[in-house]
Amino acid sequence: MHAIRYSAFSSLVALVVVLAIGLGACSSTTKKPTKKARTSPRGSQKPGTVKPGSFPSLEEAKVRAPWVKPMNYYEKVSIRPVFNKALQERWPDGLEKEMDGELPLDPGEEPDVTLEESKEKEMVLIRAGSFPVGWDRTGAADAPQHQVSVDYDFYIDKTEVTNGHYYEFCVKTGHKRPTHWKFGDPAFNEEGWKKIENLPVVYVSYNDALAYAEWRGKDIPTEEEWEKAARGAKAGNKFPWGLIFDRTKCNTLHSWDNAESAHLVEVARQKQNNAFDELYDMCGNASEWTKSQYQPYPDPTGTSKYHDDAFFADEKHKVVRGGSFRTKSRGATTHYRLHEKPSTAERGDIGFRCVYRAK
Repeated sequence: MHAIRYSAFSSLVALVVVLAIGLGACSSTTKKPTKKARTSPRGSQKPGTVKPGSFPSLEEAKVRAPWVKPMNYYEKVSIRPVFNKALQERWPDGLEKEMDGELPLDPGEEPDVTLEESKEKEMVLIRAGSFPVGWDRTGAADAPQHQVSVDYDFYIDKTEVTNGHYYEFCVKTGHKRPTHWKFGDPAFNEEGWKKIENLPVVYVSYNDALAYAEWRGKDIPTEEEWEKAARGAKAGNKFPWGLIFDRTKCNTLHSWDNAESAHLVEVARQKQNNAFDELYDMCGNASEWTKSQYQPYPDPTGTSKYHDDAFFADEKHKVVRGGSFRTKSRGATTHYRLHEKPSTAERGDIGFRCVYRAK
């Protein structure tokens, strides 16, 4: 009995010894050093200028420049100060409030160039007459060819409406600016603006184009008016200058050696030598809105088999003419018909020009 008790006691003592040794080993483990407490406050100047642990006075504190958000490319080259100066002169009160929405329309803000001056300096007179519209050999929306009579004289702009023209319209009427004009103004500095001022305005819907035309006392051409002007003296012209494509006379995709470098160019840069010497860019550069609804041409013989779902779209499409820097030569002929929704303003290759009908 005593032997059993002694054995149990010995086991208990041995267990206590093992535990004691284990605890001792843990306590002898090296502890990681703690971080040294900061002795000077954040924002203080070099050591020695203020007492450790105290905050500097406003005079002693180092003044930090406010954080400025880095500018992206468009902000770096913005002509916003020029734009805002023009707006400030017209709306000295509540400018920022107006900039949040649409600027007020002031009927008194007339164009710099009157309609009569524009007809004399900026437009070409096209005489009344009949001519063949379309092209039989395409088998597309511009077939079949058929005779059309424009029984009145009309004037058409010599060039596509430029950024400079459209900028005046936006500033004077408060019309919304194209989306590529950052923050509602041309996204370029003064030097950059000079580079794009004479480029065709793009990223404008048909409705935007019509608003501009009406402000100028003009209208958007029908596709028949547009084609009559583009064909010039010879009604059978495939291009404004004749039947053969000439890359030096237009800005199309086929005018560039490298398609990736194709871009808009200044209006009136390339003469196209049709009957109207001062009529430019009827082939290429920017495609152009017309007033005409996109519908199949009349086909009395029933030989045309061309079908386009856009003919029956819920939102009736408008005909777009002339091709652009993104269009192959086939799409930049005098007769080729493109089309787009009138509300579309997301195209960087569609612009417009205006007409005045002398009825």
